[in-house]
Order: sequence, then C-alpha cells, then structure tokens
Amino acid sequence: MKKIEERIEKIGKFQKQFVVVIDYLQVINAKKASTLGERSTIDTVVISLKQISRKFNIPILLISAFNRSNYYQPVSFEGFKESGVIEYTADVLMGLQFRNLAQIASQKDDFKKKEVIESFKLKEPRDVTLQVLKNRFGNASAQLDLQYFAKYNYFRSI
Repeated sequence: MKKIEERIEKIGKFQKQFVVVIDYLQVINAKKASTLGERSTIDTVVISLKQISRKFNIPILLISAFNRSNYYQPVSFEGFKESGVIEYTADVLMGLQFRNLAQIASQKDDFKKKEVIESFKLKEPRDVTLQVLKNRFGNASAQLDLQYFAKYNYFRSI
C-alpha cells in the first residue's frame, strides 16, 4: 500500500487531475493484514485505497475478481470476491457480464453452462453489458451495452 501511495504522491506533483487504475484487488498485499487471511487483507486494502483517494482527492478505479459461484448469474453485490467492504466503501460499483445471460441460465447443468460461456468468450467481438450496481452520486441501476474486442482490449459502446 505504501508503494501505491508514494507513486500517487509523485504523480500528484506533476498532474493535478488524474485517475488511478488498479488491476486487480486480489493481488495487492497489505503487510498489516497478511496474517489475518484473504478476506481481512482485502478489507484492509479497500479501506486503505479509499483513504488514499480522499487524501489526494482522486478517483481510484479498482478491478476485482468475482466469486466463481456468480459466473453464471447477473452481476450483483454478492459476486464481489471475499468482501462486503467493497460494497460499503465504493462510491460506484459496476460489473461486466455477458449480454445473453438467459442463454446461460437456460442450461440445466454446469457443464453446459461452461460450454455456453466458452462460446461467448470465443466470439469477436464479445457482447457484454456494464451494469451499475451502486452509484452514491447518480443513477444506481444504469447499464451500458458494449462490444469487447479482446485482441485489442477495447470496448465500444453500441
């Protein structure tokens, strides 16, 4: 956490307005919480990043993993891996999901669901939806349909 804060402080000397993107939450180490387990570590990291965001008055975009059990369902608060603190601390919470979720849900067993998901992943571009779950300062149920070009890591609004 200290390295992240130091880097933000350096950037702040040259840039007054900027956005920090962290990809992703589960790989950040927090020395204080390392003996407490993954959930406590994630809680510590999220809270620390929120404090850094406030201290430097900058937005931090934090990418997090989903629980495996939520891969086949619409994005929800429960999907964010290991921490309820994410839900309570974030000003905005969004998730990406495949647009054709009904096709996944209609499959009877997990093997078929995985096959459908794999077929979606092979599609170029992939049809996805960005779903807003929480927005402290705006529309908390907005969604945006996108096409994702994996080869270029590029999203296009449709």
